[in-house]
Amino acid sequence: MIQRTDAIVLRKISYSESSLILTLFTRHSGKVSVMAKGAKRVKSKFGAALQPLSYIQVVYYKKDTRELQNLSDASIALHLPNLHRKLEKIGVGMQLIELTHQVLEEQQEQPLIFNLLLETLIRLDKFDGQEQNMLFAYRLKLLACLGFSANIQKADVEAVDENGGWFVPSTGQILPYGSPDKTALKCSRQALRSFAIFAKSDLETAHRLQLQPETQREIIEMTDLFLQKHLEDYKSLKSAKVLSQMQ
Repeated sequence: MIQRTDAIVLRKISYSESSLILTLFTRHSGKVSVMAKGAKRVKSKFGAALQPLSYIQVVYYKKDTRELQNLSDASIALHLPNLHRKLEKIGVGMQLIELTHQVLEEQQEQPLIFNLLLETLIRLDKFDGQEQNMLFAYRLKLLACLGFSANIQKADVEAVDENGGWFVPSTGQILPYGSPDKTALKCSRQALRSFAIFAKSDLETAHRLQLQPETQREIIEMTDLFLQKHLEDYKSLKSAKVLSQMQ
């Protein structure tokens, strides 16, 4: 059966001297693995469309009895030229698609996550500065799409004073005082309030936040703990380690 859809390239693996195996996040069929025969040749019909982070239109032949489908055609659906021109954009972009690859099941439609990832990549490509904010916001909004929204109460957030408060990883709750259990994490007021904004605001608002490095480190720890509590197969991202070494 011929399938035509738009897709985001999540992963690319070399296969033989001339071919590639790709993991695509398609709009209508979720995560799909395809074989792109001849994609490594100089005059390949696929051109540069198969790079990770690319948003493309694809045609592939689907056969339910096999896990690896045959890619027939691919072309750029929307150019995102800046994603590969700045180290910070590359690092955040690769973490976005690696995390997405981890949480998606094969051939399970996820339109909310697809739209969220595409919107995040477009914003990451278009605007410079605060790139890390897009990763923080995406992590929390991705969990919300999967049914694990952070339990943010406005009154609790506003009650956090200069002494900071507590973050509860199991619920995503922010408490102004009193550690509820041994798993709670003591955090600064700036980190707790920023976490609430990333969880509840739109991407534009989240992108505008100006964070100090120490606050960023706190939010990384908070979101890591939150992910670990709700995603059984969550692993530390290889792309994050690579970016840290490059920096």
